[in-house]
Amino acid sequence: MARPMRLGIFLDSTAGILCFYWLSDDTRTLLHTFHSTFTEPVYPVLSILGGSLTLPAVEKLEMDHVPLGFTPEVSRERIGISYSFQFPGSGLYRCSLTGLVFRVTHKGEVMYRTEIWDDMLLQLSNKQPGGPLFSIQCPQDCISELQLPHCEPEPALVSDCLYVGHITDDGMSIIQPLKVTETHVAVRVPHLSGFGIILDRIKKIKAHLMKPIRGQVLLFLRHLHRPLNILSVILLPSNVPLQDVKEQHTDSKFIQAPSFSFFHKGKTYSLHSDPDGFTIQPKDRRPRLRKSLSADEKLRTVRPDFIYQVSNPVLNKLLDELQHCRVITDDEAEDIRTRTRSEKARELIDSVRKKGAEASSKMISALCSNDQYLSNELGLL
Repeated sequence: MARPMRLGIFLDSTAGILCFYWLSDDTRTLLHTFHSTFTEPVYPVLSILGGSLTLPAVEKLEMDHVPLGFTPEVSRERIGISYSFQFPGSGLYRCSLTGLVFRVTHKGEVMYRTEIWDDMLLQLSNKQPGGPLFSIQCPQDCISELQLPHCEPEPALVSDCLYVGHITDDGMSIIQPLKVTETHVAVRVPHLSGFGIILDRIKKIKAHLMKPIRGQVLLFLRHLHRPLNILSVILLPSNVPLQDVKEQHTDSKFIQAPSFSFFHKGKTYSLHSDPDGFTIQPKDRRPRLRKSLSADEKLRTVRPDFIYQVSNPVLNKLLDELQHCRVITDDEAEDIRTRTRSEKARELIDSVRKKGAEASSKMISALCSNDQYLSNELGLL
């Protein structure tokens, strides 16, 4: 006989929150939270296809275990964005944009943003990122527990691989989780700074080499200055905040579509389209540039297409690598980062090209490493 499935519903009509949960013994797994404004009484309407439906007595869910969803204020910084929210009092609160869950002891304000992981700190600990690194501040010290969203579809299989890295000025310390739920890794917070899920490299390989992760497929459409559109298809772990990705593609339109899926490491995925009345072109690759061209001449040749097509994340990686190998100075990199995507691309390729063939060769090598598709389209591969 099939085991009955239990669905829990939480409604806070005043706050405009409707949550759905899977119920298993004493465990509640959040499925989805709707935010709306309820002006009239709300009634549940249920429909089933086969089987039977039983409505038990109404059980009041304890607010200590049910997070209240909130949408933070989003502010654009010089680089990236930041989030902030005022907690009205004690309770459990879930950010609708990042998935972060905060256990709060009293009224206060929280400010947080994503940061870049320090590869050196991770390598020294034999760890790898398991999600974004969040820099969190709360002047009132009202946060006692933090829950970070993970992207593991079967967390029980990798619970001994999951940790939380705590980043301070003294380096990185590793925190053992209080618990690992179906969606989050929970830790107590001694004091706030940088927090992010990390994975033990060796244990992870042994635990689930062939296991997938929960991911998201994001679509961004960019209209160019000529009769050409570019559709960017981005595959990311499910715990990467969409708002941060949108900030990297401000010159593109985000296409809302069903996006959540499962990804296997090392697998190749393809995009298929069969629109009525349209033909997708070209089928063949564009010809490669002549080998006799010098590196700076190659950059001059591909300059218009590079400016139109290169993405903001790739530009940031190019800046990091070219700054590291001293092709561009710290001041040049700082100035370029403040520009819009197209201006950033134009300034970068022009600055490097003027520095000669050796600098141009390093930029071409960095581009081929970070965006093979674009490099192939430009004829650089």
